[in-house]
Amino acid sequence: MERRKIKSKARELIKGRVFRIFFFLFITTALIPAVLSSAISISHAALFNSHTSVAVAGHSVPIGITDVKTTVLTKSEWASRIDSLEFVERLRLSLDRSVGNVVVEGDRYFSSAESREEYRRITNIIDIVINCAIILTTGALTFSGVAGMLKVDKNKKAPRLSEDFFTGFKSANYARAIIAYFRVAIFTFLWSLLFIIPGIMKTYSYAMTIYILADNPKLSAKEAQKKSIVLMQGHRFEYFKLQLSFFWWYLLIGLTFGLASFYVAPYFETSKMLFYKKLAQK
Repeated sequence: MERRKIKSKARELIKGRVFRIFFFLFITTALIPAVLSSAISISHAALFNSHTSVAVAGHSVPIGITDVKTTVLTKSEWASRIDSLEFVERLRLSLDRSVGNVVVEGDRYFSSAESREEYRRITNIIDIVINCAIILTTGALTFSGVAGMLKVDKNKKAPRLSEDFFTGFKSANYARAIIAYFRVAIFTFLWSLLFIIPGIMKTYSYAMTIYILADNPKLSAKEAQKKSIVLMQGHRFEYFKLQLSFFWWYLLIGLTFGLASFYVAPYFETSKMLFYKKLAQK
């Protein structure tokens, strides 16, 4: 299987469709997963900063969920101090005197062990809710992304967000997509416990699972995973070389501060899809 032929056909397929394909991929496989993942740290910071803190030298020195009044110093006010770091230490000492024992955890200061536990309890609930959302959407979004890319070759059209975004969430696909995503993740993890190499090899063995699932509506997640293993026998290194051939393209993304991804992402994903199609035809 020649990489050059696959990449040449990929360039032909994305011609005139680059931005539409990129937009579809960005929404399904990048933006929403990234937002959900970052929501945890954002919610932690928002929860903490919504309570009492003291701004010193332009930085927020949080003191946790307390009844202490917020003090904000302007630049001119804190600049007049002899040493802002010294002032921070004095502030901490004043907190010790006015609040009692300040509980220190990393860079966060709590007025009591109770306030720290309250913060932990709320953030734990937030973590559980957001992680559940990630688990229940990632597999379906991956399925939607792959199904949309398969249409690029089948219909010679760019995937439409309004039509293809919800493909993985349809009743006929959702359970299959989630189960397949979990099976691949769990099996890859278990093989990785036998050192890194088996895990890497199985990653490539399972690489076509979602493609097979999206291309064959009647197959179960288990059957798709088994078929991926069969398809990839003798082709894992070829797939690795195809991915490696995009090294300079991804280096270009870094050099252009991400701008090149408008072309590289559709090019790369279309090439992966065509690799699967070539295997499926054999």
